[in-house]
Amino acid sequence: MTGPAQVTTVLAVLAVAAIGLGACSPSAPAIEDVSPHKGDGNVPGDAPIKVTFDRAMDRQSVESRFQLDPALTRCTPSICPVTWTDRTMTLSHTKVEFQPDTRYQVHIKPGYRDTAGRVNNIEHVWEFRTESAPTLQSSTPLADATGVPPDTDLILQFSRPMQTPTSDHLKFVDPETDLISPVPFRVSLDPGDQSRVVVAPVHLLRSRHRYRLILNADYQDVRHNDLARPITLNFTTGEADLSRSLAFSVLDAGGAVGHRIGILHPPASLGAPAPSLRLVYESTVPIVDFAFAPDARHLYTEEGAPGKLLRVDVATGAAQPLGVEAGWFGVSPTRDEVAYVAADRSLHLWSPAPASGVSSDIAVPAAGVQVGAPSWSGDGRRLALTVEGGGGPGLAILDRATLSRYLVAGVKLAPAGPEGGPRWSFDGLAVAFPRAVNGNPEIWTFRPLVTQGSGLTRIGPLHSAELAWSSDAATLFAAGDTGSGTPRLLRRTPAQPVEGQLSGFTTIKGSVSGDEMPATPSFDRRLAFLRPAGGEVQLWLVNADGSGLSQLTFQQYDPADKLPLYGVSLPRWAPGAAVP
Repeated sequence: MTGPAQVTTVLAVLAVAAIGLGACSPSAPAIEDVSPHKGDGNVPGDAPIKVTFDRAMDRQSVESRFQLDPALTRCTPSICPVTWTDRTMTLSHTKVEFQPDTRYQVHIKPGYRDTAGRVNNIEHVWEFRTESAPTLQSSTPLADATGVPPDTDLILQFSRPMQTPTSDHLKFVDPETDLISPVPFRVSLDPGDQSRVVVAPVHLLRSRHRYRLILNADYQDVRHNDLARPITLNFTTGEADLSRSLAFSVLDAGGAVGHRIGILHPPASLGAPAPSLRLVYESTVPIVDFAFAPDARHLYTEEGAPGKLLRVDVATGAAQPLGVEAGWFGVSPTRDEVAYVAADRSLHLWSPAPASGVSSDIAVPAAGVQVGAPSWSGDGRRLALTVEGGGGPGLAILDRATLSRYLVAGVKLAPAGPEGGPRWSFDGLAVAFPRAVNGNPEIWTFRPLVTQGSGLTRIGPLHSAELAWSSDAATLFAAGDTGSGTPRLLRRTPAQPVEGQLSGFTTIKGSVSGDEMPATPSFDRRLAFLRPAGGEVQLWLVNADGSGLSQLTFQQYDPADKLPLYGVSLPRWAPGAAVP
């Protein structure tokens, strides 16, 4: 027969071995449940400690006998409060996390009691282990990488989902300056993988320059575990090459003009993540217009009023004034040469200085009086000019090799939109233009190399047209309306109607009123354009048939750089490949 002393001893042993059987007698208070549980592993760094009793307790008697080993040394009652919900005591410590990969013991010393004064004289102890610290698995670029593209995003791949780092955790610096200066950046988590941190510099990085990314050891995962150690990532950029990118002017408050030029690389496929935006150039005066040089490493800009031309090195952001004023200009797609209209409305051809020498500025008196922007053919051999004529503006073709002009007989150009005027196909075989026919605007094409006929083809009526060619020269796109009161929409038409078929523009599927400034590249069948979104004009992309519509600039970028805060304008595609 078992005596009372033996029963008491058995219960005491069981109490130490298993929580919930901790009472020294039926009348003593007992622990029903704990969290984390005895033997738990992979406990998060901010997991609260909870103890649930079988009855209402004298709370002070429990709290004074509660102990954690190792202790959370920075805890104070205000930082790590102990709270009660009915019979459950909770220690919260979100500001002082557990150490990673550490064994902790929880003690409740003997002598705690319930509200009736019944005492438990058995010490209760249980232990758990915290999860390991998050670690960096890989990075793009790699540590100490060279030749990194200056427009790249930095990708940090961690072992588990992470929090979005703040400026207190993440530093991006330029260590080559006398004082290590911060580099502005946006930071986010990959929407499809919360363990991937994406760091997108606001500006295009300098070419052939060393940079450093620093992540402090107190950066945490989503379960509030610190990194195992701080991370330092050094890399060196290569040569800037913006080929196949899409640039645009960033508007200022009021939306009329902007002082900055942004770039992005459109996503390669439908459904791909939105591209990162970054600034490639900032000016102190308004940027009226800009265009890429054929090497995709320089920009030409027209700035201020009257407009002055500048040549911008995208590797450094340095702008070289050309020393000329221009009303309109166009950049050759095949050579580093600018055709511009001077203040006296004469045409000039400007080229930068070679390795040794001075820049060239050639006046072309044979071109006549200019009343519109010059447009280069896709092969760089010709220019389409809007010239002054007796009955209104006419269309002229200038041969670049001979500087001789051919006036297209009987053609009177019609008024066009802000981005209107003649537009050459990328193969250089045809130029599209708005023509006034009996007082009505129509779109026509002219092919200067045809052996029979006038080379003129009527496409169809369209008001205030802004024109763009498909990369294969088979399709002509336009933004325009069909008459007073009709909406401006994106439209398309075969560039050379088949005999017997009706010509004319059809609306691109999904186009809405206000779509403007269609822009096409020489290497892609997609169409960039402007459309109001969220109260401001933003940049959009669509397939030629109207499918795959996507918005490329978003207000979500505002906190770091405010790039699209007031809208964008002047979409411009860079050439498809950099010229050596």
